Amino acid sequence: MDRRPAKSMFDAGISSKFSRQYIGALYEDTTLNAATAARVRAERKLQAQEDAIERQRLKIDLEIQKIQDAKKTIQRKKLREAKRVEARCHNAAAVLQAAARRFLERRHRRQAVAATTIASVWRMRLSIAARHVRATAAATITHALVHHVRHRRRHLAARCLQTAWRCYRALQGAKLARQAHWQQRQVAATKIQSVYRMYVVRETFLDVVDAVIRFQALYRGFVVRRLLPPAEPQVDEPDTVVAPSPRPLPSPWTPGKREIPTTAAILDYAELPGSPMNKVVLPSLLKPSTARREVPEARAIVPPKQLRQRRKTIAVTLSPMPYQTVLIQRAESATASPDEDELKRRMAHAALRRKVLQQQCEEKQRQMEKRIKQSQLEREALERSVMQREERRCRVLAKTDVRHRVAAARRAADADRQIAERETAGMEKEERQSRLASKWLLRVKTISNKPRSMTSNNQVDEPKVAARKQRPPQQPKRPKQKTLRKRQSAERDESDALWADDAFDDLVDETQLNGLLVL
Repeated sequence: MDRRPAKSMFDAGISSKFSRQYIGALYEDTTLNAATAARVRAERKLQAQEDAIERQRLKIDLEIQKIQDAKKTIQRKKLREAKRVEARCHNAAAVLQAAARRFLERRHRRQAVAATTIASVWRMRLSIAARHVRATAAATITHALVHHVRHRRRHLAARCLQTAWRCYRALQGAKLARQAHWQQRQVAATKIQSVYRMYVVRETFLDVVDAVIRFQALYRGFVVRRLLPPAEPQVDEPDTVVAPSPRPLPSPWTPGKREIPTTAAILDYAELPGSPMNKVVLPSLLKPSTARREVPEARAIVPPKQLRQRRKTIAVTLSPMPYQTVLIQRAESATASPDEDELKRRMAHAALRRKVLQQQCEEKQRQMEKRIKQSQLEREALERSVMQREERRCRVLAKTDVRHRVAAARRAADADRQIAERETAGMEKEERQSRLASKWLLRVKTISNKPRSMTSNNQVDEPKVAARKQRPPQQPKRPKQKTLRKRQSAERDESDALWADDAFDDLVDETQLNGLLVL
């Protein structure tokens, strides 16, 4: 049994003032006697024995603890060894299992590959068979469908042709109908225009005839009234108004004395409508005076002949039609007098005619100015084009002349250079041959002047000539490349300077030179 000493109050953290010994000592006699001393010694001895026993017990407990620790250490070592052995066994088993699994995996893979190959071959065979079946079926269907497709195509082609033919016939019919309609409209328009022109011309002609008849009647009446004797005044009738003698009418056709009618002249005589082209003006005579002249009873006043009353018209050229009639209606006013109404009508008639004539003159003037300006512009453009063409031709001639001169100079320079090169090569060849001949003669003389030595076998030693290094054959001298290049570059620069005409190149293309050169 593990006996451990009780903890002291100090170890327990309790102050000694609260202990029994301290409390008892406050109220206890501390004086010692023999018995008390013996008892104290005995207690101390017992306490020492207990302490020794306790120390022995603690030592035994410590040894026991050491033994237990050693036992635990041994157990741990055994456990580690067992774990190590177990781990080695586990690793060995894992290696064996891995090898077995690899073997099984390889076998499974070979089996899978074999199965895949067999399946692929089988599927290929099935696909080939299915494809053969499909091809056979497709060929059968195609063979069966070809006839249907051809028949349908022929049918559609026939329908297309029939549709095109029907459309063509319909278009031709519509075209003919349209042409007939337009021709009918043209004929109708021509008829309407001709009838309208006939109506206008007839109206104008009737107006002219009416004016002439009036003029003749007035003139004849004037002549007859001048031939009649003057009427005697009646005394018993003072209210009778004697009309003044008629004054002679001014003739508007007197050469050199034609005057432009004014407002006063319009009051005297009225202008009748002119021809459709507004070239003839037919004035009318004065209206008969309100005062009547007394004539004999034998010549009773005969009521005047009812003349043709027509609307006054003015022929004005306005639009696509040859001319258009502008009607001027007579103003019907209850308050105005006939003379004022006639005056207004004549003034309006004259103003309208003057305005129309002025517009026509202005339009003709504008057209004339426009034509003159257009002709001037065309003449200037033609002259400008002729001048430009002539300038281009001159520039082309000058350019071609310069080109020919440059080409001739180049050819001459090339020929001179070739001749100089040939002459130089010939001279170098002759000089080389002469040098070789002189060397050969010198060698022959040297050999002939040298004494001959007899050998033991009576043979003549041939003169030995020191072998010389063979020189490469000399090439004919050529002009320096730099000088030649400089000369060529100078010639090229000169030709470029001669041909550097950008303005002319902008005007004339090289492809147009043959067309511009007129020889």
